[in-house]
Amino acid sequence: AEYKAKFPTPEKVKISANSTLILQGENVTIKSLDLDGTLIVSVPNHLEVTIEDLEVKNDGWAKVEIDDDEAKEILKMRGYKLERKSETVIRKQRDVEVAAGREDAKRWDASDCTIL
Repeated sequence: AEYKAKFPTPEKVKISANSTLILQGENVTIKSLDLDGTLIVSVPNHLEVTIEDLEVKNDGWAKVEIDDDEAKEILKMRGYKLERKSETVIRKQRDVEVAAGREDAKRWDASDCTIL
């Protein structure tokens, strides 16, 4: 049920196999997204954000083999570490209806979100 609330139109969401998507906050909705890389959406629980018609392409995060001799125990168990090459971060500043990637999206107001 939680996935249906976060992704009401899953047929409009494309996430490549090498992508990382992190949603922080209870009221994040992804209506349509084309992700090839890393996207972090961070919203306080009392606010809402909807992602619509957003395309994100960056180098993302990569799994890198570790040198067993130098690695911490937790990394040895996992077998890799994450190399954070690049990412797109959307942080909610104040209440807004829709955050979208297209300039012509109906309710887009860039002043309401910070895209890093």
